[in-house]
Amino acid sequence: DPVGPRTGDVPNDPISLIRWLDLFWTTFVTRGAFFASLAADQTALTAGSFNQVKVDTEAFDKNSWLDVTTNVGRYNPKISGVYSFSGCVRAMGIVGDSPIAALYKNGTRTITGSYPGTGAAASTFSVVTGLILMNGTTDYVELYGYLPAAITTIDGGQLYYTNFQGHRATA
Repeated sequence: DPVGPRTGDVPNDPISLIRWLDLFWTTFVTRGAFFASLAADQTALTAGSFNQVKVDTEAFDKNSWLDVTTNVGRYNPKISGVYSFSGCVRAMGIVGDSPIAALYKNGTRTITGSYPGTGAAASTFSVVTGLILMNGTTDYVELYGYLPAAITTIDGGQLYYTNFQGHRATA
């Protein structure tokens, strides 16, 4: 079943039950899915450089692997595998330049997102997406956003402004 097991489909025989439980565990419990955003604007950032996006509002975090208290915005999965991540960074007050979203693994830029380019728009989005191999113990991923000169704020307050999400794609 491409969407996973349904609770009404629990089989009666032991072998089928074990297979169903394995599929249920793999599909829902061990995927580590999360979605988080900024509750409000993130201010006093450094213009002309990449800044960590401190997503602090979880829409969901199935395994509680996203830290929104101590290392705010850090995702540290406890199961190894390839993870799919995406993020969106929005900044306002930009004319002639745009922000750039990026995924950092263990403090190092790993995937750089779209560069919308120059334009006359007052607010601009950048999106990043990619697959990252995680070891299930010490590896972590964070969303960063490059802010052009004179811009020191990443927009928050709406789920679709600035957000970070992911899940385990494979074992």
